[in-house]
Amino acid sequence: PQTGFAQKRGVYPDLNCYGSFSEDDFANASAIREITVRMEIEDWEAFYQGLTRFENLEKIQFLRIVLPDLPASNVNPPPTLTRIEFNGCGRIPRVSQSPLAQNLESVYIRGESTGVDNMLADLRNVPGLKRLSLSPLEDAELPVELFALSQVQVLDLGNCGLTQLPEDFLQMTGLKRLLLHNNELTEVPPVLKQMPNLEYVMLAENRIAITDEDRAWIRELKERRTADSKN
Repeated sequence: PQTGFAQKRGVYPDLNCYGSFSEDDFANASAIREITVRMEIEDWEAFYQGLTRFENLEKIQFLRIVLPDLPASNVNPPPTLTRIEFNGCGRIPRVSQSPLAQNLESVYIRGESTGVDNMLADLRNVPGLKRLSLSPLEDAELPVELFALSQVQVLDLGNCGLTQLPEDFLQMTGLKRLLLHNNELTEVPPVLKQMPNLEYVMLAENRIAITDEDRAWIRELKERRTADSKN
């Protein structure tokens, strides 16, 4: 199989995985923080076993490949692996049965894909999930499965074409930071002002005319952040 290193930000080398690992890939295993998978996995058990040798691995990105629901295994991946990205994969798999979900804190989905609703429903079984990023969304509609993820603290919905937010957001009781940049909002969504744990909202690049009431709410968010930082 092909392998290759790519320097990123001049700090750590990334590893490109083309379906399986070779012994050459493990030569600098302790230095690898990110792996990009660029071809379909031939043997998932062997893939999981290979991951155990990257003791400082933090992130896996699946790039423009077709994925099944990630299979279960008794293999324990590095505890540092907390982030998975799906970029242009077309279909988003369920992950909760995979060892990749053991320490999972962040999931990023990029590009229009099917299966997002099933994946979001599955993420209810990943209690450690803290950060979720979705962009773009089909028909600019939020999947109802999203709102059951009360464990999520940071949600990125930038560039999703949203014109409003539903009352269902009140179910996301753990949400602290919400990114809504570059959407089609014309006002601050009223539901956000009913969320007592929210501390930060990014609303740049919308068409919102900020009112005095909005400014008071923004000051309140800042006070919440300050109070939270002292705890």
